[in-house]
Amino acid sequence: MAIQKRREKFNWNLLRDFREIVSHETFAAAANATGIGRAAISRKIAQLERLLGFRLVQRSPGRNGLRLTRRGIALRHVIWEFDRSLAVIRTLPQSAADDGATALELAEAALKDLGDALRELRRQQDAGGSST
Repeated sequence: MAIQKRREKFNWNLLRDFREIVSHETFAAAANATGIGRAAISRKIAQLERLLGFRLVQRSPGRNGLRLTRRGIALRHVIWEFDRSLAVIRTLPQSAADDGATALELAEAALKDLGDALRELRRQQDAGGSST
């Protein structure tokens, strides 16, 4: 009987944390602004990298800067686009009976776009693309 490796469940909070962390130029500034310790920030980024299967941040000994890889930059862009989509949904009126369905459809479309972008980044990694 073959043993299947259990895939770790994706934690959407890591994307939110990544967005907050990379909006700062250094790990120290991110720690200060978020109230999350530098070690915890590093663990969150490492966990997201493990889940996605590619590096998001270039790490250098003795450097405090947050330097994103090309995929890290792409993910940041995807998250910003997702945030913009959610902002559009929040502006929709809630008075008509079908507004809930419309908002739900837009939310589903935004999540689909986010999922598609993450799959494309993974596909590029699997195809042997550069992580920087």
